[in-house]
Amino acid sequence: MSSKSLVVEVFPGLLSRYQKSYRNLPRTAWVLATVVFVHNAGRMVSTFLAVYLFTELALSEQWIGFIVTAYGSGAVLGALGGGLLCSHVHPVRLILAALVFLGFSFFCLSIVEDAIQFTVLIFIGAIFEGMFRPPVMLLLMDSVPADDRTRCYALFQTSLNLGYAIGAVLGGFLAEIHFSLIFWVDGGTSLFAALLLFCLMSGRASSVLDGGPRDDPRGQGKGINWPLAVLFLVALLNYCVVNQRLSIYPLYLSTDYGLYPSEFGALLMFNGLLIAAFGVLVTDWLKKVDQRFVASFGSLLLCGSFALLPLGNSLAFAVFTCVVMTIGEIFFMPSIVTLVYNWSRQGAGGRSMGFLFAVTSTCRAVGPIAGVWSFGALGSALTWAICGGLGLATAALLLGLLQRAPERTQSRD
Repeated sequence: MSSKSLVVEVFPGLLSRYQKSYRNLPRTAWVLATVVFVHNAGRMVSTFLAVYLFTELALSEQWIGFIVTAYGSGAVLGALGGGLLCSHVHPVRLILAALVFLGFSFFCLSIVEDAIQFTVLIFIGAIFEGMFRPPVMLLLMDSVPADDRTRCYALFQTSLNLGYAIGAVLGGFLAEIHFSLIFWVDGGTSLFAALLLFCLMSGRASSVLDGGPRDDPRGQGKGINWPLAVLFLVALLNYCVVNQRLSIYPLYLSTDYGLYPSEFGALLMFNGLLIAAFGVLVTDWLKKVDQRFVASFGSLLLCGSFALLPLGNSLAFAVFTCVVMTIGEIFFMPSIVTLVYNWSRQGAGGRSMGFLFAVTSTCRAVGPIAGVWSFGALGSALTWAICGGLGLATAALLLGLLQRAPERTQSRD
C-alpha cells in the first residue's frame, strides 16, 4: 500500500475516532474545562516564585525555602478543606469563592515586600488554590456515567496542560517587563475564571448556585475504607516519582545528557502537548477496560521511563523516555482519579477528592526532597531503579489487593 493510499484510508477513520472521543461529554465538563484553561493560562506565580523572591525581594535561600514550603503546606490544607466543605457548600460556590479570594490574595502579594507578611499571605492564598480542585473534580466525576469518567478527566487534563503552557511563556515575558505583573495577571485571570463560571452557569442559577450540596455529610461511614487507602498509597508512590521533574530529573538531563535549559523546557512542552493531543482519545478508547489494569500499565510506563534514563545520554533518547512517560501519564492519572471516586462511599466523593489532591500536593514537596536525598546517598542509577520498582509495587497493589471497583452511576448534568 502506498503512503498516499494509507493516508486516504487511515486518516479519515482516525479523524472520525478523534472527533467521536470529544462527543457526548456534558455541558458541565466543557464549562469546567474552559474555566480551568483560563485559570491556568494565567497561573505563573508558582512557576516564578523562587526567582521573584531571590531577584526582586533579595531574600536568602533559607527564606525562599521557608516560603515555598508555606505555599505547599497551604495547598495541602486547602485541598483537605475543600473536600470537607463539599459536604456543606455546593461545589460551584466553593469554586467561585476559591477563585475570587485567590485573585485578591495575588493582588495583595504584588505590593508586599516584608518576608513575614509575604509568607503569611502566600500561605493563605495557597489554601484557596488548593481548595479549587476537589469541587471541580467532584462536579466532573458526578456529571458523567461511570464509563466516561476517565475521558472527562482527560479533558480536564488537556485544558490544564494547554493553560500551563501558555502561562509559562506569558509569565516569562511579563517577568522581563516588570516582575510584579505576574501577580496582577495571575490574580486577574482567577477573577475572570470566576466570572466566566458564573456567567456560563447563569442559565441554571437556581439549580446550581441555590441548590444543595452534592456531598452528603452522612456519607462518611464507619471503619477504614481499605480500597481507598490502597489507592491513596498508589497515588503517593507515583506522584513522588512524577515530581522528580521538579528536582533531579532536570539536573540529570543537564549533567549526564548535556541538555540545555531551553531543550529541557521544550521537552516539558512536548509532554504537555502530547497529553493535550491524545489524552481524551486514548481514555475514550480504554473506557470499557478495567481501570485497575489501565492504572497498573500506566504506572509501569510512568515509573519505568525514569528507570530507563541511565541506558542513554542523547537528546533522542531523552525524547523517547519522555514519550514513554507521557503515555504512562495518559493511562495512569485519569484512571486513578476515577478509581478513587468509584471506591468512595456514597456521599463522600468530595472528601475523597480532597484527600487525593492533598496527597498530590504533599508529593510535590516531599518527592523532590526524597529524590535529592536518594541521589546523594544511593547514586543516580539506583535512584532511577527505585523509581522503576515503585511502578512494579503499584501494579502489585492494584492487582493484588484491589477488587474491580463498583460503578457509581449517578449523573447530575
